[in-house]
Amino acid sequence: MKPKLILCLVLVMSGGLFGCSTIEPTRQEAVTYSKPSSESLQKIKIERISLTGEQLAKLALPPEDKRKIGQPLLVEERPDWTRDGPWNTRLYIFNSADTNRCVRVELLDHAAYEVRHTWLNAKMLFVEVPWGHIAWTDFVLDTKTLHFAYIEDGFDYTLIEQQEEAESFNGYGLNDEGTNGKITSHIFGIEGKVIRIHKTSDILRSITVKLIKPLPTALGWIPYEKPGEVITIHFDESLSKLGKLQLATASNIKVAFGNGILTLAQDDWGSNFSWLYVEKDGAFYNTKGESVDTDPDKNL
Repeated sequence: MKPKLILCLVLVMSGGLFGCSTIEPTRQEAVTYSKPSSESLQKIKIERISLTGEQLAKLALPPEDKRKIGQPLLVEERPDWTRDGPWNTRLYIFNSADTNRCVRVELLDHAAYEVRHTWLNAKMLFVEVPWGHIAWTDFVLDTKTLHFAYIEDGFDYTLIEQQEEAESFNGYGLNDEGTNGKITSHIFGIEGKVIRIHKTSDILRSITVKLIKPLPTALGWIPYEKPGEVITIHFDESLSKLGKLQLATASNIKVAFGNGILTLAQDDWGSNFSWLYVEKDGAFYNTKGESVDTDPDKNL
């Protein structure tokens, strides 16, 4: 359950009410709640229904000794995550296991995350429905009256801020503007196998590559030429900019890189995703998902 901003209030029983608050009025709350939108309400359907014997058998109700005492029986029907959406979750609530009558809560076309639910007491059910990475609906359902005791849409601004911050990471290139640092050396290229990926949830920091072969260079010399040599190349670039590249450990890649970058150590190598090609089924692809026949340093 997402926390709301709670003010610190101290109630003095002798009759005084005192408050302590360090609120910054201009600061955007990290998580906000608001009246549910019509779109959210249309995707939440609640009704009493009668199930056929076949439907009951499909739900596979747990045996009596596996049920929690003091609360209704709830059976969750989850989406088939192996198929493309829309994904729907259905909750079936039984007050008695001896009847085919139940309450069905349908949560339609939600995001590819599990619906959370928990009993607050013998009749109040809390549910959190994810509509996306940063948006959801929380509600408390009175399972006797089928009325909402509480319902609000939630929105997490911190994830937007993290994404915006990540988007500012642009890798290393031939220009100062629009990059994390300018490469001042010659640009080299290699073909290799990825043996390590260093990343956060938003940013690819670096990859470590075992050399398969060097790519031709106009200089007539290359810093790495012996197969099996290991090279670490820094990107510091938002993962969202990988586009259609399917980069993973053991991927075969072609990559261009250089050094002499003021924002890195003197001998550290830097690159960016536009200089990275990943092999799939014998061909190399760029961030646009296009098959490329040339080496990355030929397209600078």
